[in-house]
Amino acid sequence: MSIPTIDDFPIAGDDSDIHAVFDDHQPAGSTCMHACIDNSREINCLKAQKNIIMKLIINLPLAILLPINSILLCQIFCFYSVEVEAASIVEETCRKVAAFPKPTSPYDFCVATLRADPKSANADIRGLTVIAAEQAAVDLRAALDRIKDLLGGSKATKEDKKSLRVCKECFEIAVSYLGDAIADLKSDKMFFARSLLGGTPEDVITCREAFEEGGDINIFAKEIQDAALYASLPADIVSLIN
Repeated sequence: MSIPTIDDFPIAGDDSDIHAVFDDHQPAGSTCMHACIDNSREINCLKAQKNIIMKLIINLPLAILLPINSILLCQIFCFYSVEVEAASIVEETCRKVAAFPKPTSPYDFCVATLRADPKSANADIRGLTVIAAEQAAVDLRAALDRIKDLLGGSKATKEDKKSLRVCKECFEIAVSYLGDAIADLKSDKMFFARSLLGGTPEDVITCREAFEEGGDINIFAKEIQDAALYASLPADIVSLIN
């Protein structure tokens, strides 16, 4: 599909011509709008036209914008409808989890984590849970790499390393749980997915408690804090699924 230029668009006459053109195109645009929203996953073709569309909207007078053919009108409105709809799903989900009686997933963290994956633009609640679980697994793997470095270095004391080994075991279990939960979500095994995701934050708590019994938590405090946030998010989102 070629990107339209200004030469492709006819210039309308007086106001009556403008309204006539708009009325003639409205039904086709409406039909196309529904088709596009119903197939919102297939919006890649629209992205190529985003820059030219914005330039048209900003720079062209109304007399030129209104007569654009119905297909292009559909693409303009559908593109932004899908973007707004996707943004509202992410934001609505994050508002809900942030409003829990004992919230563990701050709104800003939730939005940033989900939007970090482009797939969130087309995801439903289950898809957002998968994204959150995948992001949690990435964070926990990074924490495991940090544990490996600390265990192999001289910075950590004997007591530190004892607690780090507990964290290593817990985080490895958590990563395994997340992988299984993602598979269960994709195969509609919601009971098992909820159980696995609900257990992941407990693994992070066990890690933190290990340092309370011995060792300096400051050596691994940031990783524990981040892991708690990432592990809680998929558990919170999955609880919204009926």
